[in-house]
Amino acid sequence: MKTSTKFTIDASNSLVITQSFKKKHTKKVVIDGTWTLTPEHDLRFHVLGSDPSDSAKTLIFSGSIENIGGNKLSFRIRDCEGLSGFKTSTVQLTGRWQADKDNRITFHVAKNKGIYDVLRFQGAWQVSRKNEIIYKYKEIARKKRVKKENTLTFKGHWELKRNKLVYSLQGALNSFFEFKAALRSKSLRASDGVIKYLVGIKYSSGKSKRNRKQVVAIHGTWKFGKNLKLGYEVEYSWKNKRTIFFQISELFAKGNVLTLSLRNSAAEPLGLKLTFRKAFKDDAELFLTLGKYASESRITGGLRVKF
Repeated sequence: MKTSTKFTIDASNSLVITQSFKKKHTKKVVIDGTWTLTPEHDLRFHVLGSDPSDSAKTLIFSGSIENIGGNKLSFRIRDCEGLSGFKTSTVQLTGRWQADKDNRITFHVAKNKGIYDVLRFQGAWQVSRKNEIIYKYKEIARKKRVKKENTLTFKGHWELKRNKLVYSLQGALNSFFEFKAALRSKSLRASDGVIKYLVGIKYSSGKSKRNRKQVVAIHGTWKFGKNLKLGYEVEYSWKNKRTIFFQISELFAKGNVLTLSLRNSAAEPLGLKLTFRKAFKDDAELFLTLGKYASESRITGGLRVKF
């Protein structure tokens, strides 16, 4: 009897198998289990059942990650070992994204009662020139044994902390990567338009474990707003811009140079100093204003200035 098999995912991320038979008879089975990601970036589903024989079953779905979002991961299944009559389909898992202790990307698949299955991306991620996190991996078409590079782009925006870099994903309040990081340089020039952090990642390459220390460069433009509010405007893809705001804890003026000591928007000290030079015509009036504050040793709105 000819059958066709289709996979879907229900609200609790359980696997739903629907089999259609030639005589228009349909059978649907809901299976609970745990989700993981294989080193080849295929989906692995380990069956959990009351029958001990069921608990020994593991399904491997080969295919490709098609789409990622704030609370989702869509996977295009091309093949499933051990099941005949399978039709290509796309399944969507829901949950949240976060970084693990080794600064790797993970997706936590939401289950019942606050339980999560963890899909761990074993490779290292990068940051594009558009300030977005990208993850590249080799996708293998099993029947043809052909390798194809797949690139995942995580859309979101950066936030800065003293010893951490936070990347919040669009469309979700609880999906963000919090990476352990350190400022590569604590002295910045406003004209350079870049903030650099050093991030260590423990990842897998083939069968070997590796450590990578990489520089994460966030490109943007320093701007002053009303009431001397300092912002760092960062542009992402599709001309989407977000501003990272800072507080000024100290201001030093010497000759044609102004140096600002910065805190983040939560008033956490960053140990970061930013230098402006009077040579910038667009900042001339602002430079003179700030320089006047510094020379008069004024205290304005909690801003401490020194000459």
